[in-house]
Amino acid sequence: MEESSSETVKAKEDSVADTSEESSKDSEIDEDDTIVDTSEETSKSEALDVELVESGYCLTTDNDYIEYGVIVNNPDKNNYYEFYIIIVTLYDKDGSVLSTEDQTMGIIAPGEQQAFGSFVETNGEKPKKVEIEIEPGDIVTPSDHIESSEFEISGTRIRTDEFDDI
Repeated sequence: MEESSSETVKAKEDSVADTSEESSKDSEIDEDDTIVDTSEETSKSEALDVELVESGYCLTTDNDYIEYGVIVNNPDKNNYYEFYIIIVTLYDKDGSVLSTEDQTMGIIAPGEQQAFGSFVETNGEKPKKVEIEIEPGDIVTPSDHIESSEFEISGTRIRTDEFDDI
């Protein structure tokens, strides 16, 4: 948890993954007729949830928006997550909700970190507290995911306008 003057950023992790279904496993039956898991693959019930690594925000000068940024990590070595949700909630001095914004994200691969930034309206009032949370989303096994290809951007050039802005 990081605290900045009277404003607080809170990271919270809640598991919403369906743990009733497991990914494919190898197993053997031992001498006592007990089924023993022999696979190295992590079951969905043992999966590590997507986590909020870092977050930050600032209030715009007109007090109309909070601009925020987050870094999200998937510490699981076997499972992809899809549709994880970033939730930003703004509170007034009495603890009442001023505004909230949910952002549903796409797929995050095993071991991958992603960064994202956006804004939330304050409804014209300076918030006393900002809370940033993440819900891990759904587990997608590697066999359900198609790898994306690497890409390269070329043939570009920087152009400036009359104010020397890019």
